[in-house]
Amino acid sequence: MSDIITEPYIAALAAVEGGKPRDLEKRAELEAADRGHETPGIAAFVEWVISKEPNDWLRRRFHLCLAKWDSSDPSDVWAAGTAPRTTDRRHLVYQLLGIPAHDFEALDKSMPLPLILQ
Repeated sequence: MSDIITEPYIAALAAVEGGKPRDLEKRAELEAADRGHETPGIAAFVEWVISKEPNDWLRRRFHLCLAKWDSSDPSDVWAAGTAPRTTDRRHLVYQLLGIPAHDFEALDKSMPLPLILQ
């Protein structure tokens, strides 16, 4: 079961990590189809990343992508003027990734924003 979830979503993250956040499930669908599998839905992805240890490869890859997008310049068009390292930015990223709003809180608890020392 793990490869059915991890392989398509690792490939999907690789496809989007160098640019703006984009719908992960759509990209995972292509990867799953190439492997002859049913598409693991975004709910399975969210459950995976919130339930695994921080060193799990898929969870770590996702967290690194979040950190990159969290700190992106607010002038990036996709960022819609949201300030870096804020809940507004993080929730915009989730939305652009196609993650349902009801999963935001669980993801925030699992992968909190870093504290900003002032």
